[in-house]
Amino acid sequence: MKTDEVVNGVLIKATQPEKDQSYEWPSGVIKIGKKAFYNWNSFNQSFSIPSEVTEIGEEAFYDWNSFNQPFSIPSSVTKIEKCAFFNWNSFNQPFSIPEGVINIEDYAFYGWNSFNQPFSISSGVISIGDYAFSRWTYFSQPFNIPSGVTKIGEGAFYYWKSFNQPFSIPSGVTKIEKCTFFNWKSFNQPFSIPKNVTEIGKCAFSYWESFNQSFSSPSSVTKIGEGAFYYWKSFNHPFSIPERVAKIGEGTFSGWNSFNQPFSIPSGVTSIGNYAFSYWDSFNRPNSRRSEATSKWLRIDNWVFAGCYSGTLEQLRERLDSGESTLKREKAWEIISKPL
Repeated sequence: MKTDEVVNGVLIKATQPEKDQSYEWPSGVIKIGKKAFYNWNSFNQSFSIPSEVTEIGEEAFYDWNSFNQPFSIPSSVTKIEKCAFFNWNSFNQPFSIPEGVINIEDYAFYGWNSFNQPFSISSGVISIGDYAFSRWTYFSQPFNIPSGVTKIGEGAFYYWKSFNQPFSIPSGVTKIEKCTFFNWKSFNQPFSIPKNVTEIGKCAFSYWESFNQSFSSPSSVTKIGEGAFYYWKSFNHPFSIPERVAKIGEGTFSGWNSFNQPFSIPSGVTSIGNYAFSYWDSFNRPNSRRSEATSKWLRIDNWVFAGCYSGTLEQLRERLDSGESTLKREKAWEIISKPL
């Protein structure tokens, strides 16, 4: 029995139709309320939103696991709230966000695991929320973020593992949040970080396994988070750390297996986290030296990386002298400490 509830133009609750039946909208709906169509996980019939609707509420179409029909959001819509289209993991139809929408909220289009169709974000959008387009596992269509966007949330494009199209971050973005572009493992296109970015968050660009293009971090960057560029295993282009960076987090550049280009650690760096430069298996430059004790040791400039350890030559000597010395370590020290 149909028990739809509309209060002051807000659709509070919609009743899922019987199998093979389409949904019939009640009259007077101008807003789709929170969880109105929540968990219609078996629904897969033709469906359209009335042109009078202006807002789509939080979790409105959450967990439409089976839905895969042509679908569009009407141009009248100006607001799409958090988790509105969360976990449409069968949906694979062309899709666009209307021009009137300016903010894409957290998790709005999370978990579109099958989606690989033309897609566009309206030119008026200025912010993209946390994990808004995360886990678009198979998406690899031409795509761009509108130039007016100034904020991209944590994990916004997390796990786009198939994506390999030209791409750029708008110039108004000043911070790359945690995990924003995590696990773009197929991506190998020209790419740059905007010149006004000052901070790169934890794991922001980690697992770019195929990436091997010219790349630089702008001089404006002062902070690089843990694992920010972890496991760029194919990368082998000249690269430098911005001079204003004082701390390099744990695992930040770990897994650059192919890298063997001119590289030095800025003089202003005072702290480097564990595993920050581990698995630099190919690196062999005049300012480097290798030795081995119980683990492989790599020296770059005046810094030494041994297993999980990261520190200056002086700091390493102090550790050895404080009771951590062994015959193997002293032999490795003799090699690693020779003048470059």
